Amino acid sequence: MNIGISAQLLRSHPTGVEMYVFNLIRHLVAADATNRYFIYCYDNELTRRLESSDNAVLRKIPLPPSRALRVAFEQFRLPGLLHKDGIDVYHSPAYIIPLLTPSSIPTVVSIFDVFAITRPGFCRLHNRLYYRMVLPHAVRKADRIITLSQLVKDDIISTFQVPAGKIVVNYPGIDQPRPGATGIDGRFILHVGNFDPKKNIPFLIRAFERLKAVAGIPHKLVLAGEQSWQYSEVLQMANASRYANDIIFTGYVPEDRKWALYRDADLFVFPSLFEGFGFPPIEAAASGTRVLVSDIPIFRETIPDAAFFRPNDLDSCVSQMQTLLAGLPRQFIDLSRYSFETHARQCIALYKELAG
Repeated sequence: MNIGISAQLLRSHPTGVEMYVFNLIRHLVAADATNRYFIYCYDNELTRRLESSDNAVLRKIPLPPSRALRVAFEQFRLPGLLHKDGIDVYHSPAYIIPLLTPSSIPTVVSIFDVFAITRPGFCRLHNRLYYRMVLPHAVRKADRIITLSQLVKDDIISTFQVPAGKIVVNYPGIDQPRPGATGIDGRFILHVGNFDPKKNIPFLIRAFERLKAVAGIPHKLVLAGEQSWQYSEVLQMANASRYANDIIFTGYVPEDRKWALYRDADLFVFPSLFEGFGFPPIEAAASGTRVLVSDIPIFRETIPDAAFFRPNDLDSCVSQMQTLLAGLPRQFIDLSRYSFETHARQCIALYKELAG
């Protein structure tokens, strides 16, 4: 069986969804010596790490990795390649099924959230417009939809009136912690992620300021993540803080440094308002770090053993931060459901089912 996987979003400096796609492909080819995987991707440091697999055929895209060219390739060139390569099942691991995909090829699409439709204020205008065009088609066209959480499955059903049997909840794995150096002196509280509005970073800065004022903690606040939407506003707020010298922006961090930050942080705080899954709290827990998250439905599903605070409630957040930094209570977070080996095997079973 020939399985086609769209991997155009893989780049040399991957973040959450991109690392998920990379790890999915890596575990698929490791677990399945029977089938061949055709990976449609750009040529970069990350995708070259897949070249050593005998059952992976990398179809390199001979274009600069711009978003506009990626969309054009995906919509107009990729369908022809799927036909030429004799693809038996096509899996798009990130939202999009090309409009011209041959109807004879069974399709799988992974959808991480539908915020562009259900919560448009948390999306940039161009993303909102783009996903409002392509998501309904992907949901209709796909023979199966994979989500990483029951929450997103329920959102898709209610938003698009999709039969529940069409959607498979397949919890992902988490990467293995690896050695590295933080580059941070002293004790610190950590957040990993971008600066999009749903991440609620201004709230975290206010909570940190309050905690410094009332408890006199020696900690810094480390904000690890590449610059993104609203970064400049967050940076301006941090620079105006009386604790500006204790708020550190690392920019993008490679995987080894990210895991070192998780490992050495005294506390990981994730005040997000909405998530379709949310890898960072689970990665922090895998590193043995205490985890505090906003009390929103997704975290009650994905990391129910974490500590919670009421969303946008400074008193609740600061109180929990103070308690956790004092060392109590101990956390026992069950991560047994998160295995990329299991995730990949479930995907392989789905491909076989669709191929007949």
